[in-house]
Amino acid sequence: ANPLHSTIFIKPMPLDTALLLSPIRRLISTIGLHPVNRESVNLGVRSGAQRLCPIGQMQNPPLTWHHDGWPALASLVRYVDVEGLET
Repeated sequence: ANPLHSTIFIKPMPLDTALLLSPIRRLISTIGLHPVNRESVNLGVRSGAQRLCPIGQMQNPPLTWHHDGWPALASLVRYVDVEGLET
C-alpha cells in the first residue's frame, strides 16, 4: 500500500530490465533514469520508452517534448515547405 498517497518506493532494476519490460513495451511512455548515462539511456531505448529523463523531471517535460513520440503542438502548427525560391 502507498501510505497517504505521498510515498513511492524506488528499487534498482536488474540488468535485464529490457527483457523484463518486454510484455508492456508498447505501453511505456516515460522512464526516469538515475544516473543518466549511456548505459541507462541505451536500456531505456531498448525498453520502448519515447522519453527518458532524470528522476524528478518526469512531470516537467520541455516545450519541445514529443508526447508518446509525437510533437505535442503539431496539431496547432501549419507547415509550409518552399522549394526552389530564388532570392
